[in-house]
Parts: sequence; structure tokens; C-alpha cells
Amino acid sequence: QAPASGPRAPLRRASSPAPPLKMFSGSCIVPHEAKVERGGEDAVFTLSKPDLSALGVADGVGGWAEDGIDAAAYSRGFMRACQEAIESTDGSEGVREVLEYAQAAVEEPGSCTVCLAILKPKSNLLEVASLGDSGLRVVRGGSVVFATSIQQHQFNMPYQLACPSMLPDTDSAADAQVSQFALQQGDVVIVASDGLFDNVWDEQLVAMATRHVSGGPRTFSVPQAAQLAQLLANQAHQNAKDPNIRSPWAVESAQALPGNWFSRMFPRGGKMDDIAVAVGLVQ
Repeated sequence: QAPASGPRAPLRRASSPAPPLKMFSGSCIVPHEAKVERGGEDAVFTLSKPDLSALGVADGVGGWAEDGIDAAAYSRGFMRACQEAIESTDGSEGVREVLEYAQAAVEEPGSCTVCLAILKPKSNLLEVASLGDSGLRVVRGGSVVFATSIQQHQFNMPYQLACPSMLPDTDSAADAQVSQFALQQGDVVIVASDGLFDNVWDEQLVAMATRHVSGGPRTFSVPQAAQLAQLLANQAHQNAKDPNIRSPWAVESAQALPGNWFSRMFPRGGKMDDIAVAVGLVQ
């Protein structure tokens, strides 16, 4: 017996997958006041192509200058090597492998901390590698929803990468913290050297990023990202010059270094440093 026929369910068109996200990125470097002529020792790169988005910051360790070595040469070479590795593989290489490639490729004296972020092709996944005290924040809906953490051997001695043949005891790409985070449309990705995070609290970063993208055009742009990077870097530089500001650096120093009770209770002062900022606006 044939089954009884009933009302047919309406045909529904299969929903198409959401289009992959894009990240429009821009950057800014504000050097230490004493290093303006040399352009500072931090380095940065951004990639903002239709199918390939990435951000990177390297903080050249200034202590090499005591031996007459230009600390910027290593950090800049490292960023060039990272960009080369990402572009040559269309972003398919993992972030740790990119760091491994750059550390092997740059045969210069010097060292750097680093933070690298790649929006994986045709996806919403941001893959992040950080080593030392350069870092990343993702701002969404008025708060930080993802952040990297500092790696340091002791206070003010962050993990750093160098050419292994010149510094056999260097940290390596294997020591980097690697993670993936699912981005959403409207997210703001901030990658920066410690010159930003030592002088600007996350709450201020969030307020500035949120104000910059709210009420603006529905589509982001590279100039808009670069403008926010400049605003953040300029704010950090302004705070660094303020001897009375209660900065993240002042608070951390008071907790880590010996001092009188007054300076521990009421830490004050910014930290003059190179400041490198890269911003990605996600849509």
C-alpha cells in the first residue's frame, strides 16, 4: 500500500557559506626621541591583499648598540623575511614555520622580540605567534576578546630571536606562543611592540579603537587602519613623555624592582621607547 501523502514541506534554498573575511591593515612607527634620526629599532610589515592579510612587528633589542651594532638591521631583516615567507606560500605556511624561516634567513648580529598574525586564506581564523613582549589585542564590542601574554626570562629581559650561529643560546621559534582565534566582521586587530603596551592601558586602546570605527563607513580601508595605528602610536609616545602618568610600565616596575613604599604605592611615569603599531580592520 502506498504511503499516505501529506502536505509537502516548502523547498528551501541551501544557505551559502559566509564569505571569507578580509583584513585592511596599516602601520605606524614613532621612534624613541633619541633615535629619531635613525628611525628607531622597531620594524613592521602589513599585507592587505584580497586573498592574503598579515601583520607583523619586531622590536630590535637596543642593548646591541653597546657593542656598536645597529639593532634595527636585525629587526628589519626579520620582518622582510617573514613577509617573503608569507607571500611565497600565499599565507598557507604556519606562523611558527614563518618564524623558523626568518630566524634561519637573517644572518645579522642583533635580536628582536616579535608578534606575527596571519588571516588564514579563505577563512575567519587568525593565526598568531608571539615571542617576548611584542603582542596582540583583538578588540570587539568595546572589550578585548583576545590577547597574547608576555614571555620573559626575568623582568625586562624578554624572550628574543637571534641568528643561532652568532648567538647559540638564543630563544627559538619553538619557544613562541602560537594560537588561533576566530575573527568576526568589525573586529580590530592591534599588533605592537612593547612601546605601546608599556604606555597605554588596554582600556584606553579599546576606547580609541572603538571610537575610530564606530559611526564610520560600513566598509573599512587601508588608510583608515593606518590612521588608527598612528593615533595609537602617538598616544603611546605622549604618555611615554609624561612623568606623572600611571602607566602599565610604572606599575609593573614598582612591583618588580626595589624601591621605597611611596613609589610602590603610587607608581608614576611613562617609558620612552620605540613604538611600532600595526592595525587590521576586519570585514
